[in-house]
Amino acid sequence: MKPAEFSILIADDERDIIASVAEHITQLSRRFKQTVHIHSASSAIEVLDVLGSQDVDALLLDYHFEGGMNGDEIMDTMSDPFGQKLIILMSGRPPKELEQLVIKRHKKLGGRFRFLRKPFETLELQEMYLQVLDFLGNRPYPCPLAYTHQVMTGATTAHDRLRSLKDVVESLISYSVGVFTADCKRLGCLPAMKVKLANGPITLGAWLRWLTTAHSCIASQSGEPFMPELLQLFSDTTGGASAVKLLYEFKNEVRDTELAHWFAREEDWYDRIVERYAGEIQSMFDGFVFTTRYPLLTVETIDLPRCLATFRYSVRSLMGVSGPFPVNSIDTQERLTKGEVFAYRPRGTFLCLHPVIRFEMCGKCSVRRFFFLEQAAPSKFTYRAHCNHLLERERPGGNQDTWFSELPVALFSSA
Repeated sequence: MKPAEFSILIADDERDIIASVAEHITQLSRRFKQTVHIHSASSAIEVLDVLGSQDVDALLLDYHFEGGMNGDEIMDTMSDPFGQKLIILMSGRPPKELEQLVIKRHKKLGGRFRFLRKPFETLELQEMYLQVLDFLGNRPYPCPLAYTHQVMTGATTAHDRLRSLKDVVESLISYSVGVFTADCKRLGCLPAMKVKLANGPITLGAWLRWLTTAHSCIASQSGEPFMPELLQLFSDTTGGASAVKLLYEFKNEVRDTELAHWFAREEDWYDRIVERYAGEIQSMFDGFVFTTRYPLLTVETIDLPRCLATFRYSVRSLMGVSGPFPVNSIDTQERLTKGEVFAYRPRGTFLCLHPVIRFEMCGKCSVRRFFFLEQAAPSKFTYRAHCNHLLERERPGGNQDTWFSELPVALFSSA
């Protein structure tokens, strides 16, 4: 799935080159009907500043800068622990001078490194643009979304396809709720999130009420949301109302009246429902392509601080469906808790998705799996994995769990 929106940084100490490349990229984005946010930098310091303050997906980086670091040194200094950025190195220097550098970078960075010789032609810039699209389009989705989508595409019977559509819908909603709720806590508006959940398993209707309420809370804040694309996805100005309406229609026609109660129908009924919803739910899933730029991770080990303000963590990236998930080292000033699931923003910030999403060992399967909140009670959380097994976690005593203490009591009241 090609991204409809992405960000690129053009870094060169010749401003006329930046202007020329930016103009060509703008023309190409219009041709391919995409929104491209273009940033620029004319020095090594500016490159690192932009990477630290903006969510950059691709970097078009000149090798030579007047004074300071060169492009090779910038690549050593910049932070990209999960390989989310495509780096295109530009240079007009003699091939013999750059041969070993290009070989080294290909070995170290693999498919996320490209080389573009200067001066370049318009056709070469177009090829570069298409390479960016291919790279970004092949970044994996977060595991909970990728897994349910893989099941959906592999289902053969209409009944299985309908059940897998339900799983995709629930994954998209619960993922969104997890991000929105955690962001409400970060922005300090969690107490204003008024939503009632029945005493029992959280139904799809309850998830939808939680989704719309949390979205409204974040939309009313002046601070920047952690995942602005998600907020925009469900905003009325971008068709968000239609998306929520579709989810309610699906819930009313399928989830509550049929699958939830194990009713059986003739195969042609399932065919009709699948035909009605499959295309729209696939389009909604495609709309979540921006989640590929926000890796999910869990902390495996915490090392001693490298300095008074910085910690080094071994984290496991939870993207895609194929395991084992890779382990990376990351340095940050943020305090991360071992075992919890975090979303990582390209500029280097984290959002803890506790308590909606967990990644733990399934006692029945003896495999680590994603668990989504199934039931919330004042004394404990109950989670369910895609394998349908449950996980229970008691609430810590006292005020240790600040998430609980900041939630409005109505969240746990009877609907």
